[in-house]
Amino acid sequence: MTNDGIILRAQEGDRLTWEATRVQRGPQSDDLFVLPPGVQVMDLGAMMGPAAAGAGNAQVCDALRGAGAPADALARAGC
Repeated sequence: MTNDGIILRAQEGDRLTWEATRVQRGPQSDDLFVLPPGVQVMDLGAMMGPAAAGAGNAQVCDALRGAGAPADALARAGC
């Protein structure tokens, strides 16, 4: 993981599932972050309740720790 939180590799156990081979930083157009017409936004946390949301966060934190995330990235993720 980079210092600014970009995950570069993922593993399941000893098996590498994917790895970034190139990262290009630069300005991003706001258009990239606009949902297409007809997309319905769903709040999964509200649907599954607070206990499930906490469990999901634990999985994210475990993945970040496994990727060697720096402390500031863990803090930003609420770990």
